[in-house]
Amino acid sequence: MSSPDSDRFLKAATFLAIIVAIVGGSFYFGAMMDSDDDSEEPVRIEVRARSAASTGAEESRTAAGVQTPAPEAPPADTADPPIQRMRDPMSASLLSMATRPTILPESELASVEEEMALALPDLDGCWRGAVGENATEAKVFVHFTVDDNGEVADLNVRSKGIGVPSANPCFEGATKKRVFGNTEPGTSVYWPIILDPESGPRLR
Repeated sequence: MSSPDSDRFLKAATFLAIIVAIVGGSFYFGAMMDSDDDSEEPVRIEVRARSAASTGAEESRTAAGVQTPAPEAPPADTADPPIQRMRDPMSASLLSMATRPTILPESELASVEEEMALALPDLDGCWRGAVGENATEAKVFVHFTVDDNGEVADLNVRSKGIGVPSANPCFEGATKKRVFGNTEPGTSVYWPIILDPESGPRLR
């Protein structure tokens, strides 16, 4: 049998062990919680610091009257495309297909027609001089560009229904005599001229 003193010692030792276990466990869990809190706190502090810095910088710009520029939108392509000047000579087949005047820009049609009308007597002389009394309806197709001086440039002349190729140089000379002083430089002209034995040459 154990003595009363031994029982008391055992109880005291057991009680002390329980106290030590409770206290040690509290310290352990407390350290674990502190460790988790420490790992998250820098992130929160850094986020707060960045937010405060951004707010402070924005307030400074506002106080100084400086506004944060808005992102630039891409420029809208609203400009009209440039007018394509057709300076290359037309082929004979393309010229013979033309059925009406084509002027680029179209706003220059009236000024071109006014000057082309003055060329008709010379064109008529070229035609009748080439075919004589056997004149039948024919056409002359002219294509040229008005240069900076209002003169004819890049001239190309074709004819249809005349049968005398040597008439074309005469048509070229009659066209080159004209000066388109009221026409915008760079204007492109395609003009089929009708040669009628009864009524003579006409522009339309």
